[in-house]
This record gives sequence, C-alpha cells and structure tokens, in this order.
Amino acid sequence: QNLANTLWAFATLEHVPERELLQHMEGAVSRKLGEFTPQELSMTLWAFATMAYLPERELLQSMERAVIRKLGEFIPQDLANTLWAFAKMEHVPEPELLQRMEGEVSRTLGEFNPQDLSMTLWAFAKMKHSLEQVWLQHMDEAVSGKLAEFDLQQLGMTLW
Repeated sequence: QNLANTLWAFATLEHVPERELLQHMEGAVSRKLGEFTPQELSMTLWAFATMAYLPERELLQSMERAVIRKLGEFIPQDLANTLWAFAKMEHVPEPELLQRMEGEVSRTLGEFNPQDLSMTLWAFAKMKHSLEQVWLQHMDEAVSGKLAEFDLQQLGMTLW
C-alpha cells in the first residue's frame, strides 16, 4: 500500500520524480503486484497516467492480468480510474479486459457517481472501444438520473 500511496501522493502534488526513481518504483510495483488490492491497482495506474509516465509494456500487461483477477472486487471509482488511466496513457488493453470491465460497469452502474460515469464514458470513447447499444442506453439512463449532480468538467468529459 505504501508504494501505491507514494505514487498517488506524487501525482496529487503534481510532482514528477526523476525518471530513475520512477523506474525503481515501477520495478517495485512489478515485484509486489500480486499483493495489490483493486484500489492500489487503480491508484497506481492513475498516478502513472497523471504524471504522464508510461510504464514498460510488460508491466502494463501484468497490471491488466491483475485487474482481470480482481475485477469482481473493484468499486466504481476503481473501475473509472483504471479505465481513465489506460486511456490517458493511450494504452488500449486487451479486448478481453475491456469487455470484462464493460460488464463490471454494467453490473455496478447504480453505484456510479457523476465523476465515475464521466471518466468511464470518456475512457471508452478515447480508446475507441465499441460498445453495445443496450449498454449505451443504460449509461444514458444513469447519466440522466444524476445529471443535476454533474459539474462542468464532468459534463464536458461526458459530451466529449
């Protein structure tokens, strides 16, 4: 947890450490990945994306596999942050992961807040992931039901 929290703190403080330190942290993430919780996975991906740091492809693929293993434990914020991070890094995960995440979004859609909804829609659009019309209709209903709670940034991301 300390590793994910440290990366999150750097990103939140808008501080990008020296590349050498980030590479060492990337190695540590790789070694400890099996111990990560869904929150730690999503926080780590979010931090890398926020710092505009693209980890090695092998680590991203390992993180994809870790997400698949723990997907049923993800809360909406973890799903949204993970999808947003992949899209922000311009890393399109394997189709199996995107399809499974799409299903998990559907399963937990009633728990999504405006930020989760806007980040999720933006990420799928940015990755040009093809979505079923029924899925999009459910998202329409979810957004409509919470539209009054959206701020300008969330509206912009949703309309993007």
